[in-house]
Amino acid sequence: MKLKDYLFAGAAILISGAFSLARADGNPQRGAKTYDACAACHSLEPNLHLTGPSLAGLWGKKAASVAGYPRYSDALRKRDVVWDDVTLNAWLANPESFVPGTYMTFPGIPDEKSRRDVIAFLRLALAPGGAKAVVAQGLITADEARGEASEALE
Repeated sequence: MKLKDYLFAGAAILISGAFSLARADGNPQRGAKTYDACAACHSLEPNLHLTGPSLAGLWGKKAASVAGYPRYSDALRKRDVVWDDVTLNAWLANPESFVPGTYMTFPGIPDEKSRRDVIAFLRLALAPGGAKAVVAQGLITADEARGEASEALE
């Protein structure tokens, strides 16, 4: 084997290891508790935007693409990011580092295990119909799915 082949194989192993680490399964029950920090600015209810956009149905979608939410930073709009295990791991570790110039003031979650847990929760909650699913599973209450939104008017 040539040196170039060893370098290529080594790089592939490193990339593969980083990818599987980012995709490592977390605990959605613990992640639901960590999600409380997100609920200060986001809801899981479709079209219910708070300081941040609704997160409903965002799994697998492009960042800065929620219709009806006007306050995305240019930096996030210009990035070609699709929300999944890997991108959420980088975002949740440090949003400003992942997308310099973002408006999100959240400093990130430095603990890797906590990030894996909240990503496991978000994988469920951000899927289509996810808010109802995580409420039905008892991970959060219907009020928690609304985030810090004021009470609905009837």
